[in-house]
Amino acid sequence: MAVSGDYLAFVLEQLAGLPGVASKRMFGGVGLYCDELFFGLIADDVLYLRADEASRADYISRGMRWRPRGRPQRWRATRCARCDPGEGS
Repeated sequence: MAVSGDYLAFVLEQLAGLPGVASKRMFGGVGLYCDELFFGLIADDVLYLRADEASRADYISRGMRWRPRGRPQRWRATRCARCDPGEGS
């Protein structure tokens, strides 16, 4: 579940517009928080976002895949030129 420094820096840069965003290393991965509320996880340089029934349709419409692993549900962020440092310009 290792997370590279470059990928973590990239994700935090993308989230810089949100106030109160923080990251905490845990169990080889990184937890993402906004004002102490856990909302995401980075594992093996993949971003997963926490979801519930209210946000499920938004995740599906953006092509995200569900990671069926207990509760709460986690959705794998989609790769795109705007959000993937390895693609696009």
